[in-house]
Amino acid sequence: GVAAVSAARLSQQTPTPIFPMAGAGGDVQASSPPRIVALIPARGGSVSIPLKNIKELDGRPLIDWTIQAALASGCFKDVYVSTDHEGIAAVAERSGARVHWRDPETATSTASTELAMVDFAKKQPDFDVLCLVQATSPLTTPQHFQEAVAQFNKFSADSLVTAVRAHRFMWCVDPVTGEAKAKNYNPESRPRRQDWDGELIENGAFYLTSKSLFDRTSCRLGGKMVLYEMPEHTLTELDSSVDWEIMEDSANSMVTNCQADMIPARAVQRTVLAAVIFNLSDDSTVTIWHFASMQCLKGMPGHVSNVGVQHEQMSSGGGGGPSHKNIL
Repeated sequence: GVAAVSAARLSQQTPTPIFPMAGAGGDVQASSPPRIVALIPARGGSVSIPLKNIKELDGRPLIDWTIQAALASGCFKDVYVSTDHEGIAAVAERSGARVHWRDPETATSTASTELAMVDFAKKQPDFDVLCLVQATSPLTTPQHFQEAVAQFNKFSADSLVTAVRAHRFMWCVDPVTGEAKAKNYNPESRPRRQDWDGELIENGAFYLTSKSLFDRTSCRLGGKMVLYEMPEHTLTELDSSVDWEIMEDSANSMVTNCQADMIPARAVQRTVLAAVIFNLSDDSTVTIWHFASMQCLKGMPGHVSNVGVQHEQMSSGGGGGPSHKNIL
């Protein structure tokens, strides 16, 4: 059988930053880690979903999901929301972010995200690395930020892109002849899923860009680029009403893609938002980021101990199993 869930709630402590802030006067010692600032663009004129950035998703404003994950990660000197809308600004401040009032020309339906980044960088230049975070990717967790920043530093990168590995066969069609051609495989020797690595698809969750690169190019990606691979469920971006319906359906349903003898549905309940990943350690305990309550259900010591959020331990009844599972 499955062991009962034993709650071990931690006190809500401010997480220890992975990258300490600059000292008085703004100077950073040569040995100090880079000052990383998170920027979340959130204009008020979204077309497909009016005011989507503050539309509630499972009881919380959409933008709150990424703000809380960024703050909990301990990675950032500051977390900013760049907006032109008073309502979005108010929600951002309540969530713990700072507000950057963007110029009107950067908040039109035709303005690029890079234009908003340039506007921010000119007015808030006190950073070494800028992390562009998309509010439309609410499944980003503190651990994702932590691992991506570690990878960025490890390889001395100029920029980082997030992506998802998907096993999908890609096709293109000639608009004149109507002829279809496979782009990434040979139909005469169709590979099995387990025999190929799939395709890495940019998921738009967040990007890291060094200030020196951005000052030269005004582009989020360039120079020495590295890629941080995220779980497949993070491919979804809330850019249309269909996306929103899919995410809401997931938020309002029980966990469906896990074995009943591993975790009982009553242990997770409906407050889990969409899909999350958990890992099975040698003793079959699991680690789950609990989106709706910003909690972590954990079984691996130290896995997210620096996040400073509540956690619970869940243990399966043994019996082995895969190294990871997706739950929806």
